[in-house]
Amino acid sequence: MTTQPIAFLFSIAITILCSALAPSISFASPAVGKSPAQTIRSMSEGKSIERSITAGPFLIDRKYKSMEGPYVDLHLTVGDITDGGNVIADEKFVTFTDRPMTALPPQFQGKTASQQRTLYWLKGIKIDVLGENDKVLPTTEFVCHMNLDIDRKFRAAAFPEAEPSETERLICLTQGLDSIVFPEGFGVPVASDEPWRIIMQAANRTSSVTNLVKHKLTFYFIKDNELIRPLKALTWSVPYLTVVVDRDTREAQDADKTKHPHCGLISSGLTAPNAGDGGVWTDALGRKVSGHWVVPPGKHNYANPVNVADFAKKDRKIHLAWAHIHPLCTKFALKECGESKNIFSGKVVTSTKNGLLIEKMDYISDPKGIALKGGKNYQLEATYENTTDEAQDSMVSCGIFFADDNFARPEWALQKRQAAHCEMRPSGVCTNLKSTNNTASVELK
Repeated sequence: MTTQPIAFLFSIAITILCSALAPSISFASPAVGKSPAQTIRSMSEGKSIERSITAGPFLIDRKYKSMEGPYVDLHLTVGDITDGGNVIADEKFVTFTDRPMTALPPQFQGKTASQQRTLYWLKGIKIDVLGENDKVLPTTEFVCHMNLDIDRKFRAAAFPEAEPSETERLICLTQGLDSIVFPEGFGVPVASDEPWRIIMQAANRTSSVTNLVKHKLTFYFIKDNELIRPLKALTWSVPYLTVVVDRDTREAQDADKTKHPHCGLISSGLTAPNAGDGGVWTDALGRKVSGHWVVPPGKHNYANPVNVADFAKKDRKIHLAWAHIHPLCTKFALKECGESKNIFSGKVVTSTKNGLLIEKMDYISDPKGIALKGGKNYQLEATYENTTDEAQDSMVSCGIFFADDNFARPEWALQKRQAAHCEMRPSGVCTNLKSTNNTASVELK
């Protein structure tokens, strides 16, 4: 026997060992090639309820940058979705940002569910663009974003033992990220009478042809009393990037370094011309900052410390992360300040063949979880590579979901689940046990 095969086998063994020891993080849908419905069914956690909201049609007759296209503003409850079948918000609820006088009342108001409050688990969400004859189009090129916001005060009252969510934004879907599925064993608990605000906005950076499209948003729920496997509750935070557009003094920079040791300075920039109302505000250090800014031609890196107060108050595990970015972003990441290794990162692919179209955006769905150390400083980072010859606009936010170790089902979710047998109540004493036709009658005292 020669030494070459031995060396070869040794090399293979070392490679396998290193691969086993290396951390493995999935940066895409947990089941590539499967629909959200198929993925959720494969988890065998319980019968999923699939419901939808269809908005539009939206008239696309010009180029729309981000925040410029027609949109609907929906105010409804979880019960409006789960109990009402498929919700339709037709053209009379569409607002055109460039033609405000043509819009009829913009807010779609759902009918508050009158039934007893019920606990559901949100497992996934998907957005499709419908074209002629409501046929699903192959891409989401006519989607600017879908924002789903919750009412934090309501959730604090409805789920008193849960860890409070740190931001109103729950989920954002956009070009390149048309669906999210929470990992196996995890979900977001929601109440049937919980108020949601959903904004679906169209965009067009690609087509010079007039189009009439709809947005169809599909939700996947599991009713709590129909679970066959336990789910772990998730809570979340949505840090985002800003740039300093004015008054970035040395004193402010020094104060920022003191507050966030080892973190980089907030990038400077210019507010995007298409930024919405409230797009510029004054931060705690007196600087004017913007969350919607201009990206000049070329490659640019942006970063700022995570300013969410409770983000790193304790050791936590990240189980899902999504990003909302604009075309020409190539990478986003969360990093511990002072460390070279990312906590997580994702890639983004933008096509420039016919305008700008985000083709693919990574998201993380990890049942094992990614460790986030408490008491540390973190920063959100993004790279934009503007390969066009003109300035573009940008945004970066990142929804991060953590396991909620405090969550317990509230009393309203357990009201009809009182024990019927004495052996199920350790503190009770069973007496006068009688049996008639195999039916037990139990008195507790």
